[in-house]
Amino acid sequence: MVFSSRRPSLTLTCMNIRTKLEKRMIQTDLFVLICTFIAGLALMINVFLKSLLFIYGSILIVLCLLVYATIKSEIKDQLKELWILGLLSLILYPPLEYLFVGRLDMVTYLTNEPTILLSPVYPMLFWLFGVVLFGYIYIRSIHIFKSVAMAVAAVSFFSAINGLVAENLFNYMGFYRNNVSSIMIVKTPVYLPLGYMVTFAFMPLYLKFRWISGLLLFGIICLCWLMFSLIL
Repeated sequence: MVFSSRRPSLTLTCMNIRTKLEKRMIQTDLFVLICTFIAGLALMINVFLKSLLFIYGSILIVLCLLVYATIKSEIKDQLKELWILGLLSLILYPPLEYLFVGRLDMVTYLTNEPTILLSPVYPMLFWLFGVVLFGYIYIRSIHIFKSVAMAVAAVSFFSAINGLVAENLFNYMGFYRNNVSSIMIVKTPVYLPLGYMVTFAFMPLYLKFRWISGLLLFGIICLCWLMFSLIL
């Protein structure tokens, strides 16, 4: 009798947990997860293929899916703000990369393709995807954790791990080479993931002042890379 009286309570508790999880998940989460999976899988496959065409095709598919997800999203307006932030950051991407990264000899591009100053197009497309993705993680973390601090911690950690993995995979593809630093994580200087971590920790400010911060965003991460490269 004791076992049977407790079973409905346990079932009710499980149902309540399931209901809370369903309320926290939205359809856009699935689209973003699929986009992240495709981008990551494409990078890993291309370590063996070493094909520029494959990389361009993959990132364009990912960005198209993300545009579709934005159109269909329950939080369409917030996603539009992330696109504005990312697209604005591309305006000064080439001159800022030329000024900071190229002049300071942080990276050497190894592919033969047209560039804008120093910058090939594919890193710019992956940067755009990263800005929208990291911003989305911040927005959804706010909804789930109900805490700005937790959301900032989540986006900082994810951006650092994502940056570290992507930088290493591009190095293994032979698309570019990050020049050797005193502290390396496989083929990536430690200042690169640290730069991602610090830069995207200020996501609340970027969303509040998205027009000006969008233009300055890539410059901020370049400054972080420079600062950490001098320290480390």
